Amino acid sequence: MIYTVKCPLPCGDALIAVSHNGLCGLYFIDAAHSVEQLKQRIAKNLGVSTNDIQDNADMTLAYIEGITQFWQNGIWPSHLKLDLHGTEFQKNIWAHLLNIKSGESCTYSELAAKSGNPKAIRAAASAVARNPVSLIVPCHRVLPKSGGVGNYLWGSAMKREILIHEKAIAA
Repeated sequence: MIYTVKCPLPCGDALIAVSHNGLCGLYFIDAAHSVEQLKQRIAKNLGVSTNDIQDNADMTLAYIEGITQFWQNGIWPSHLKLDLHGTEFQKNIWAHLLNIKSGESCTYSELAAKSGNPKAIRAAASAVARNPVSLIVPCHRVLPKSGGVGNYLWGSAMKREILIHEKAIAA
């Protein structure tokens, strides 16, 4: 069973998904991504039916508190687990994203190199884009080598807002 709940954050409302193994989804709700669309994305990513997803504030409470703490100090509480589903390459990239501290950033080419695949820049970028736990697995901290904040599934304005909040870029 996957438990979901809407989680208000200063940068926008998010739908979080929690399995018995940990946080498995954090997706922002916006005009292009309704709660129902996000639940379908979660089901597809986890290989479950949407019938296996139910709203449950009690089962997600600790994770809402963890996300709130993360927003405040940039550190994910160590007692809360992440349940990331993807290919081994994606999991490798996501593990390297977790090493980028709040207030820091890197480029896609630096991320590819750190992952042991310096020529796999596009594949690294693709893995970043498929990150199922936005914000907590900090895909927003990866910037294009050419400058600017680059693309973000939730919009470059939100990415900029998060990076400014984390003091990774100037306002």
